[in-house]
Amino acid sequence: MAAYAIVDVASPTGRGDGGSLAVVTAFAKRDRRAVVAETPASKSGAALTAADRDIPSFNSLGTETGGYTLVALLTGAEPGFYGTGDEAVAPYPPIPEK
Repeated sequence: MAAYAIVDVASPTGRGDGGSLAVVTAFAKRDRRAVVAETPASKSGAALTAADRDIPSFNSLGTETGGYTLVALLTGAEPGFYGTGDEAVAPYPPIPEK
């Protein structure tokens, strides 16, 4: 059985990981769910780099908002860069209407 989704958790050391980002990018190109997540303290830039590649991402991993964002993105929420900072489209994806 093929994998359905992948989550790349950015390194807390502040160094980017080009290899894992390449895997997530390849996954996204095959119409699979792909998400890049960073903690608020991480400065790796992986989430923003992923967003520049049109891969859903967020920088609030480890928070309640981040938990919601991860589940929402893995289940089909509007892609984008969520979290904090000027680049974020919103703190989290919109809550679906009934």
